[in-house]
Amino acid sequence: MTSASKVCIISHEPSGDLLGYELAEELSRLGFEPMLHQSGHAPTTYGQSGIKPLPPTMGLWDVLGKIRAAQRLLQELVTMVKAHQPSVVVTIDSMAINGPLARRLRRELPDCPLVHYAAPKLWAWRPGRAKKLRGLFDRLLCLFPFEQRFFDQYDIATNFVGHPVVGRFSPTTNKDGSLLLLPGSRRTEIRRLLPIFLKAADMHDPNARKVVVTLPAHREMVAQHATNSKNLEIVTDDASKKRAYEQASLALAASGTVTLELAMANTPMVVAYRVDAVSAMIARRLVLVRFASLVNLILDKQVVPELLQDDCDAESLSRELRNITQGAGALQIKEFDQLRSSLLSQDNPAALAADQVVALIADQR
Repeated sequence: MTSASKVCIISHEPSGDLLGYELAEELSRLGFEPMLHQSGHAPTTYGQSGIKPLPPTMGLWDVLGKIRAAQRLLQELVTMVKAHQPSVVVTIDSMAINGPLARRLRRELPDCPLVHYAAPKLWAWRPGRAKKLRGLFDRLLCLFPFEQRFFDQYDIATNFVGHPVVGRFSPTTNKDGSLLLLPGSRRTEIRRLLPIFLKAADMHDPNARKVVVTLPAHREMVAQHATNSKNLEIVTDDASKKRAYEQASLALAASGTVTLELAMANTPMVVAYRVDAVSAMIARRLVLVRFASLVNLILDKQVVPELLQDDCDAESLSRELRNITQGAGALQIKEFDQLRSSLLSQDNPAALAADQVVALIADQR
């Protein structure tokens, strides 16, 4: 295996780690040698950067507090890429870090092709910034079908490869009555949302079996918040997570990729979210879309209830959970079929993404 067959894959969040791992599997089957930098939430089957990841951030103040660490990470990643001289660099999501990284690599390694997987959601805020991506990346790989149409208008080489979430979960009707609590993957999200979720769950049904899915690193923190909760299980491994998503009868979830995962498992949900006051004020000025959850955004209508900021309180969440059990859940499940069809591409999304990466390498030779 020569250095010319190396592919560097860089991610900074749990969902991006999984996208990167699945892409690495497909590239490995095609004879390429993946080198990964991850946040530590996917299998370490392939070569790892060894660089300490940046802790997850949420909200303006959290970001500002990590600027120095981000600058250090950026320099270490540039040094790593230069040392390995890969045939292509694939960055995944997280444009706050990957954008500056791409600009550095474009200047210092101008002949190295750059691919960005999980295109930035500029259609949701400040769409005019999309033109700045022209010439920065050689190719954008989109998870959602409408994204390709959006970026095409800016003459950016873009391909829709589909969302791998479609194949990760099975749409089941054999539910076990449990209530799934998904307060997010960041510590700040858990601190802000989990106490509200737990209170709402007890108000809805104090005897219900509750399942919190979290990362292994957050198990102790979740347990501390849930000290007084009865009938509660904490799940951290992937197999148990899949089973919990597919068997739960309903869920309280922070907005994000988890909403798509729940929909693919046919699990009705209430979506909730809170950020700090300054971040919320900025978001209200910049965000252009009507919905916060990906389920509603993709279907372009209110399918799952969204309770954000001041509306995210235990009483309101409990009320929406009750609505799900009284018929709203069945209506959600009908809409999930349409969502599944819209996200499905012609092939395995990771395989399609790998084909695009390989084609770009071939074009450079």
